[in-house]
Amino acid sequence: MSDLDIGMNLWLSEPFKYPDRPISHGKTLNQEKFEQFLRDKGEWFRYRDYDGDAVGYRTIPGIESNRSAYFTRGTGHNDMAVYSERVEDWMHNMERLRRKLDKARALVPKPAVHNHFDTRIGIISMGSNDPAVLEAIDHMAKAGIEANYLRVRALPFTQDVWDFIAQYDRVYVVENNFDGQLYQLLRMESPANHLNLTSLALGDTLPMTALWIHSQISKHEETR
Repeated sequence: MSDLDIGMNLWLSEPFKYPDRPISHGKTLNQEKFEQFLRDKGEWFRYRDYDGDAVGYRTIPGIESNRSAYFTRGTGHNDMAVYSERVEDWMHNMERLRRKLDKARALVPKPAVHNHFDTRIGIISMGSNDPAVLEAIDHMAKAGIEANYLRVRALPFTQDVWDFIAQYDRVYVVENNFDGQLYQLLRMESPANHLNLTSLALGDTLPMTALWIHSQISKHEETR
């Protein structure tokens, strides 16, 4: 799930600053590391949890060893990347992936939060909607509707998202997605926290606009 491609936008972005350190590609094994891994472990299997963190090691192309190859598939497999329809293999994978997601909550980028007002209204959005939301907040403040804003920057959600929702009486989930997938994910992951959420989903094939956000939130606030 994502917002409309940012390439469709007419807004200019800040110049890209190239990283000053190598990009981390996760738990990868090159030729040297793979040979050392075999000496230490005596084996290597793609989806086996060797470190207890639910994340397997993966090899990179070019390693001169038949033992480094593996076949990825979308259907069932065991921790050796071998096709399997056994119930125990499926459950083992699902349990590992759940632990992997739970661990990721503490590692993914935290949301960007804009708390400028003493208000009971919050806005949650993501992606390329950001400039439109910030502009809408300025327009609404001039019209007497003050709102704070959280921009989700990664999935799975971190605790910061739930803490933000709990602060407000009303939280508008603004997204350029016809089905309101971000809103659905928030409701699905924490049913107890969704009673104050309102979905504002557009999805008209065009970039999000501050005018639309302002008008939608104003309509909802007028009925209260």
